[in-house]
Amino acid sequence: MFDKSVRERDLDHFLLEELSASRDFLDYLLGKVSSVFSVPPQSTVHVQRSPRRLTDNRQTDLQISFVNHEEITGVVVIENKVTDGFQDGQPEAYGEEIAAWQERVGQEHAIAVLVSPRSNLAVQGREHFHAVIHVEEIVDHLAARLKDGILSVELRARLKIKIELLEAICGKRANSRWNPEPIPERLEFHRLYELMLRELAPELRVKSSGNGIKSNTRFFDNFPGQRELPFSPELKLAFGHRKLEEHATLQFKRAGDLVEAVRAADGLVPQDGSIRVEKSGTSLMVRVVIPGTDPDPARFEEQREKLIAGINAVKLLCEWLLRHKGTLAEIMKKS
Repeated sequence: MFDKSVRERDLDHFLLEELSASRDFLDYLLGKVSSVFSVPPQSTVHVQRSPRRLTDNRQTDLQISFVNHEEITGVVVIENKVTDGFQDGQPEAYGEEIAAWQERVGQEHAIAVLVSPRSNLAVQGREHFHAVIHVEEIVDHLAARLKDGILSVELRARLKIKIELLEAICGKRANSRWNPEPIPERLEFHRLYELMLRELAPELRVKSSGNGIKSNTRFFDNFPGQRELPFSPELKLAFGHRKLEEHATLQFKRAGDLVEAVRAADGLVPQDGSIRVEKSGTSLMVRVVIPGTDPDPARFEEQREKLIAGINAVKLLCEWLLRHKGTLAEIMKKS
């Protein structure tokens, strides 16, 4: 009996198996990053799922370690994103992790790679990754292997099943043994949420994205003030799932060093604490605390007031952006 939904862990497991067991696939991946990564000499390969990072308590989806006499001499860390976008500060954390590894093993021997379907428009902040490999490209590679006439019957069958899995991850092959995301629960929650937005804040529009059963973040597009500045901030709202508190956030990428300047500007940050200014990685975050909510359509009505509070927080950030766009433009010139 096959799993009824394709999730990120399926991609984790696929990559773990292929990188560990198939020299062909390992060579393929290393070839994709050869312009930014140099394989350390005289090294053996060890692949791990969910290893602890050097710089924080988080885990990486996958890590390829190159080992010489029990010492790691090179790493490729891999982040997989099937439908969701990044968590706050996640891309920056990868940048910090790779910087720490590069100090140990050299700049040419440590990189971060993002693996994602082309359809995942929610993935932002790719500048912290040295390479992006699309799942569709991996499908093409496996399909090309099938043209080899000397493959065994077993290997040919395995490759076909793996292609089917990856195509399901990309949202193709709806009649396959896997049902690709988006899945109904998340679609229904976001349908209800977007109806609420049209009623309460017709000026706001969420970006289209994949929809898995646990949605934690929605990104907004063409929001008031976005196009009126010489830079384009990102506006997002995190539901939180099981968290008591979450945030609506304006993110100014690569402006983290300007936090104190924003705080010091006259009248920019309310004294009542309704809007907070924080640094996350290399980004400047302007945040409003909101109640955490569970993106479950069955709980939509019981959480209505909390969801409305989140929408009002996004509207507040848009008003703040419009009111202070001149001051912000002057401060951001220093970024």
